[in-house]
Amino acid sequence: MALQKIDNAYQVFACSPIFHNIEKEKAIEIIKENSSLIKIKKGDTISLSKKLSCLTKGKANVSVLNSDKTVVRQLCEGAVFGCAVLFGGEAVSHITALCDCELVTVSEEKMSALFLKEPTISLNYIRLLSEKIRFLNKRLSDFTSGSVEERLYLFLKKAANEEGAVKTPMTLLAKNIGVGRTSLYRALTALEEQSLITKDKNTIYIVKE
Repeated sequence: MALQKIDNAYQVFACSPIFHNIEKEKAIEIIKENSSLIKIKKGDTISLSKKLSCLTKGKANVSVLNSDKTVVRQLCEGAVFGCAVLFGGEAVSHITALCDCELVTVSEEKMSALFLKEPTISLNYIRLLSEKIRFLNKRLSDFTSGSVEERLYLFLKKAANEEGAVKTPMTLLAKNIGVGRTSLYRALTALEEQSLITKDKNTIYIVKE
């Protein structure tokens, strides 16, 4: 049973964008030789330092660094992450397991060797980085265009959990959308008057359409 679970994890990673255009059997062999299988308990933080990871079981939230309340996206089975910090640098977010999770990780040293040995993996890694840059550029464009109310509402919709709630300190929320607290409170009031949101202390709720 344990071997079957490990094989399932390898298969999930083999189907990820990193192994695009590589035969599945070959991809699985590469993963077996170069990766580690890690188990993460619900609520624990998933490390991002100097390794490429694939979530092979479970779900996890990606949050703004220094705040576990502002969720920017959710990772599901098959998600590849850690590209930006594979070769060093400081992480700007942290990942928290929503349930017991499993992930396959490949160290910086082994990824470097794979890039030299398997050029297809190098190209796939570059494509993945390019997609993430385009995503971040789109997010930046969203947050710097339009009125404060529009930027705030867009941020809240993307950060809301399944219940439509965003729990975050007002200071951090103002920083996330690039405005002062006075402008933030004006925008929140405007959204409330339009019946787009409701507030309860530091929790903001998106009104369902």
